[in-house]
Amino acid sequence: MFEPDPRLDALPHVPRPNPWVMSRSIGPSIQDAENERLFVTRHGSHPLDISTPAVHCGTVPAARWIYTDNEAKPSVFVFTDGAAPGNGQPGARAGYGIVYSPLHPGISEPLELSQRYEPTSNRAELRGVIGALTMRYWPGEGFFRLVIGTDSEYVINGATKWCKKWKANGWKTATGANVKNQDLWNILLEKVESYESHGFSIQFVQLKREWNEAADSCARQGANKNDAPSEYCETMMIGS
Repeated sequence: MFEPDPRLDALPHVPRPNPWVMSRSIGPSIQDAENERLFVTRHGSHPLDISTPAVHCGTVPAARWIYTDNEAKPSVFVFTDGAAPGNGQPGARAGYGIVYSPLHPGISEPLELSQRYEPTSNRAELRGVIGALTMRYWPGEGFFRLVIGTDSEYVINGATKWCKKWKANGWKTATGANVKNQDLWNILLEKVESYESHGFSIQFVQLKREWNEAADSCARQGANKNDAPSEYCETMMIGS
């Protein structure tokens, strides 16, 4: 039997969206989505400065960092990072971290050990984002937007600027080289576009490295785990 965390009582609770508002806003596909994926905070402030630790309105209550815009639509912030100690060296390992709740230490997972792909920091960064996209069905918690915070310019630029050109060029870069990590980019973009096709916004916010220490710590813990799977598997979270 599920027992709610007693710490939730000390946090504000986000009211359930009006069903009419929800049906109007979560439905029509987001057009020109690539140009709408960058979230910029005013004056370059930390996302936590504009969000509130609060309890979402889903079936199973849990704490999230919630930002409410001028239209009273709640968004959720999730922070990700990837780590690869010994990046590029023989025997390197990698992991990713996801920090999604002010009351939870976060998720730490090892990157898959594959004979086809080297365990690099960029692959770990991508897996962290994919994990944030798949770990929960975010509209089910009453949100209209998921904002993923990362200190990876590779992820930010790829998801908001480069991906459209890559796909148009048959997954070739401007120099004609094959796009690296195409397998993970395909998964990431498939998840993002699926949300967007139902009117749910996915955005990315650039973090300073020192702002992302919690997710970085989780990623390093993940890289040190010894139970790395041999192939891709989705990150799922049960409970809060």
